[in-house]
Amino acid sequence: MPLFITKPALQRHHSCIQLIGRLLLIVFSLTVASNVQADWRQIFEDEQYVYFVNDATKVDKPRPRVRVIRSFKQANAQGDLSAKLLYEAECSSNRLRMMSGVLNKGNMADGAVSGMINSQGWMEASTRPVLQILYELLCSSSAADAESQMGKRISPPDINE
Repeated sequence: MPLFITKPALQRHHSCIQLIGRLLLIVFSLTVASNVQADWRQIFEDEQYVYFVNDATKVDKPRPRVRVIRSFKQANAQGDLSAKLLYEAECSSNRLRMMSGVLNKGNMADGAVSGMINSQGWMEASTRPVLQILYELLCSSSAADAESQMGKRISPPDINE
């Protein structure tokens, strides 16, 4: 028994497919636009890396956390150019830890994901200048201080002092 499809039914099917395609394009465009327009600002630079934070990723509870991008000045042995990291602070003890890290083949955490970075546990903020800057960003002494930190550029400490 042959299957017959009427012209109106075929037109409705075609319209549904076009609508789904348009919706997928809109969702994809919004996703790409939100990633590209993220407000990453540089907070520190050393001989190997440039560090960026996005204040919109800061979360205060249960412990303060923020997303960080570490951009490599030269690709590592595996060809990675950046890493996207999540740092968490324990303000009462002046410590930070990297909760998660993902290596990327592209700049600014773009491109293919090539691996994970294992956490080295809690570290004293004073052991590295970038950790001290992240600690100060996350552990300001009051809510008013936290509000004043958001959106400000934080300069690395002057090594010559």
